[in-house]
Amino acid sequence: MAGLDRRTVIKGTLVAGAVLSTPSLARAAALRPSVFVADPRFHPSAAAALEWSKLGVAVIEARRDDLGIAWRKRIPSLLAREGGGIAGLTLWSDLLICQMLAREHGLVLASPCRTVPPVDDGLYDWMLSAPG
Repeated sequence: MAGLDRRTVIKGTLVAGAVLSTPSLARAAALRPSVFVADPRFHPSAAAALEWSKLGVAVIEARRDDLGIAWRKRIPSLLAREGGGIAGLTLWSDLLICQMLAREHGLVLASPCRTVPPVDDGLYDWMLSAPG
Protein backbone atom coordinates (compact mmCIF):
# COMPACT_ATOMS: atom_id res chain seq x y z
CA MET A 1 0.00 0.00 0.00
CA ALA A 2 2.32 2.66 -1.24
CA GLY A 3 1.55 6.16 -0.01
CA LEU A 4 -0.66 5.01 2.85
CA ASP A 5 0.37 5.20 6.47
CA ARG A 6 -1.25 3.40 9.38
CA ARG A 7 -3.31 6.45 10.38
CA THR A 8 -4.74 6.86 6.87
CA VAL A 9 -5.71 3.19 6.66
CA ILE A 10 -7.38 3.26 10.09
CA LYS A 11 -9.19 6.51 9.28
CA GLY A 12 -10.38 5.11 5.94
CA THR A 13 -11.61 1.92 7.57
CA LEU A 14 -13.55 3.86 10.19
CA VAL A 15 -15.10 6.11 7.54
CA ALA A 16 -16.04 3.11 5.39
CA GLY A 17 -17.69 1.48 8.39
CA ALA A 18 -19.61 4.65 9.12
CA VAL A 19 -20.75 4.97 5.51
CA LEU A 20 -21.85 1.36 5.22
CA SER A 21 -23.66 1.44 8.55
CA THR A 22 -25.58 4.61 7.71
CA PRO A 23 -29.08 4.58 6.32
CA SER A 24 -27.70 5.37 2.85
CA LEU A 25 -27.07 1.74 1.89
CA ALA A 26 -30.28 0.70 3.63
CA ARG A 27 -32.18 3.54 1.94
CA ALA A 28 -30.78 2.66 -1.45
CA ALA A 29 -31.38 -1.05 -0.82
CA ALA A 30 -35.09 -0.29 -0.55
CA LEU A 31 -34.73 1.47 -3.91
CA ARG A 32 -32.03 -0.83 -5.30
CA PRO A 33 -30.16 1.10 -7.94
CA SER A 34 -29.38 -0.34 -11.33
CA VAL A 35 -26.06 1.49 -11.35
CA PHE A 36 -23.67 2.75 -8.69
CA VAL A 37 -21.13 5.45 -9.57
CA ALA A 38 -17.95 5.29 -7.52
CA ASP A 39 -14.73 7.21 -7.17
CA PRO A 40 -12.19 4.59 -6.07
CA ARG A 41 -9.69 7.24 -4.99
CA PHE A 42 -11.77 7.51 -1.82
CA HIS A 43 -12.02 4.52 0.50
CA PRO A 44 -15.71 5.00 1.44
CA SER A 45 -16.69 5.10 -2.23
CA ALA A 46 -14.58 2.07 -3.11
CA ALA A 47 -16.02 0.12 -0.15
CA ALA A 48 -19.60 1.00 -1.11
CA ALA A 49 -18.90 0.01 -4.73
CA LEU A 50 -17.65 -3.37 -3.56
CA GLU A 51 -20.79 -3.91 -1.47
CA TRP A 52 -23.10 -2.92 -4.33
CA SER A 53 -21.24 -5.11 -6.81
CA LYS A 54 -21.71 -8.07 -4.44
CA LEU A 55 -25.45 -7.39 -4.67
CA GLY A 56 -25.29 -7.50 -8.48
CA VAL A 57 -25.45 -3.75 -9.09
CA ALA A 58 -23.40 -2.48 -12.05
CA VAL A 59 -20.56 -0.23 -10.87
CA ILE A 60 -19.13 2.58 -12.95
CA GLU A 61 -15.88 4.17 -11.82
CA ALA A 62 -16.06 7.90 -12.44
CA ARG A 63 -12.28 8.18 -12.92
CA ARG A 64 -11.94 5.26 -15.32
CA ASP A 65 -15.14 5.61 -17.34
CA ASP A 66 -16.19 8.87 -18.97
CA LEU A 67 -19.60 9.62 -17.44
CA GLY A 68 -20.87 11.40 -20.54
CA ILE A 69 -20.13 8.39 -22.73
CA ALA A 70 -21.51 6.03 -20.07
CA TRP A 71 -24.78 8.01 -20.04
CA ARG A 72 -25.02 7.81 -23.84
CA LYS A 73 -24.14 4.13 -24.19
CA ARG A 74 -24.12 1.96 -21.08
CA ILE A 75 -26.34 3.50 -18.38
CA PRO A 76 -29.63 3.75 -20.35
CA SER A 77 -29.58 0.03 -21.15
CA LEU A 78 -28.81 -0.84 -17.52
CA LEU A 79 -31.67 1.37 -16.34
CA ALA A 80 -34.07 -0.15 -18.87
CA ARG A 81 -33.04 -3.72 -18.14
CA GLU A 82 -32.79 -3.52 -14.36
CA GLY A 83 -35.32 -0.82 -13.53
CA GLY A 84 -34.52 1.38 -10.58
CA GLY A 85 -32.24 4.36 -10.53
CA ILE A 86 -28.64 5.31 -10.14
CA ALA A 87 -26.78 5.95 -6.90
CA GLY A 88 -23.32 7.24 -6.18
CA LEU A 89 -20.72 8.23 -3.67
CA THR A 90 -18.74 10.77 -5.65
CA LEU A 91 -17.41 14.28 -5.82
CA TRP A 92 -19.88 17.08 -6.49
CA SER A 93 -18.81 17.38 -10.14
CA ASP A 94 -19.72 13.75 -10.89
CA LEU A 95 -23.04 14.16 -9.09
CA LEU A 96 -23.76 17.24 -11.22
CA ILE A 97 -22.94 15.42 -14.46
CA CYS A 98 -25.18 12.50 -13.52
CA GLN A 99 -27.97 14.76 -12.33
CA MET A 100 -27.98 16.72 -15.60
CA LEU A 101 -27.86 13.64 -17.85
CA ALA A 102 -30.39 11.71 -15.72
CA ARG A 103 -33.07 14.33 -16.46
CA GLU A 104 -33.32 12.97 -20.01
CA HIS A 105 -34.36 9.65 -18.45
CA GLY A 106 -36.86 11.15 -16.02
CA LEU A 107 -34.64 10.71 -12.96
CA VAL A 108 -34.32 13.25 -10.15
CA LEU A 109 -32.69 13.29 -6.73
CA ALA A 110 -34.62 10.86 -4.54
CA SER A 111 -33.70 12.88 -1.44
CA PRO A 112 -31.22 15.61 -0.59
CA CYS A 113 -27.69 14.35 -1.10
CA ARG A 114 -25.50 14.03 1.97
CA THR A 115 -21.87 14.85 2.48
CA VAL A 116 -19.83 11.94 3.76
CA PRO A 117 -17.27 12.45 6.54
CA PRO A 118 -14.57 13.49 6.47
CA VAL A 119 -16.06 16.54 4.81
CA ASP A 120 -12.68 17.62 3.43
CA ASP A 121 -12.87 14.76 0.92
CA GLY A 122 -15.94 16.43 -0.61
CA LEU A 123 -17.83 13.18 -1.19
CA TYR A 124 -21.58 13.21 -1.73
CA ASP A 125 -23.92 10.28 -1.19
CA TRP A 126 -26.80 10.52 -3.67
CA MET A 127 -29.54 8.59 -5.44
CA LEU A 128 -31.41 9.50 -8.62
CA SER A 129 -34.71 7.78 -9.34
CA ALA A 130 -38.05 8.32 -11.01
CA PRO A 131 -40.20 10.74 -9.03
CA GLY A 132 -43.04 9.41 -6.96
